Amino acid sequence: MVDRYADRFGAALEVIAADDGQSAMAMLDHYLEPYLIFAGTPDRVCLCGALAGEMPALPEPVRDRVARFFTEHQAWLAATLERGRRRGEFALRDDPAKMARLVFGALQGALLVKRTTNDASQLHDVIAVLKHGLTGGTAQPAG
Repeated sequence: MVDRYADRFGAALEVIAADDGQSAMAMLDHYLEPYLIFAGTPDRVCLCGALAGEMPALPEPVRDRVARFFTEHQAWLAATLERGRRRGEFALRDDPAKMARLVFGALQGALLVKRTTNDASQLHDVIAVLKHGLTGGTAQPAG
C-alpha cells in the first residue's frame, strides 16, 4: 500500500517537473493540491506522514519506503525551488535544500495539526506564509 501511494505521488511529481514551460509557482501549486484535498476531509492525511509517527513499530522495509518518500519529496521541492530562483520567481533566503525541508515539514505538520483540531485554516495559513516567504513578499495571501 505504501509503495502504491508513494509511486502514484512520485509519478505525478515527474509529470509536473517535465513541463519546462510551467512556472515554479504553478509546480508548487500542483504539489499542494493533495495537501489541500486532505485538509478538506475530516480524517485524511498523507499516508507516509501518518506512518512517520509510528516508525519504531513499522517493519524495516516500510520504514525505508517512508523515509525514501520524504527524501524524494524534499529533493523534488529543492529542484522546484531552485528552478524558481533561477527564473527569478522565488527570492530564497537560504539554500533550496534547506528551504525544501522547511516547506515539506511545514506542510506535513500543518496536516497533522489540522487533523487534531479539525481547522483547515492551519494548512491554508502555512501555505500563504510559505508562498509569501518564497516570493520575497510578492505572493498574494490565500483567500
